[in-house]
Amino acid sequence: AAAQIRHLTERPEFQETQASRAMLADLALAAEVRAALKDNLSTSEVNVDIQARSGQVVLRGIVVNETERDETVRVATRAAGVAHVENQLHVMAMRRFTYSKT
Repeated sequence: AAAQIRHLTERPEFQETQASRAMLADLALAAEVRAALKDNLSTSEVNVDIQARSGQVVLRGIVVNETERDETVRVATRAAGVAHVENQLHVMAMRRFTYSKT
């Protein structure tokens, strides 16, 4: 069984390519940004989508306020391997309710 698996890994469709190496590097960069956000006290609870491609990082999602948005971008920008951060974060809309006495 082990020989059969080893033989399968030698097939062309399982060989490393430039595209597969780039995809792996992009996934690693997104994970690096996620780890940096989780490691920072002010962004540890932030849950946003992180996409990376060739050093370019896109942040998407909703944050609680402008401070959280700014901190998320700041921490992501400082993560190793990040060349640029595109901020597509939105601040949560807060509705104010007024109650009237009737």
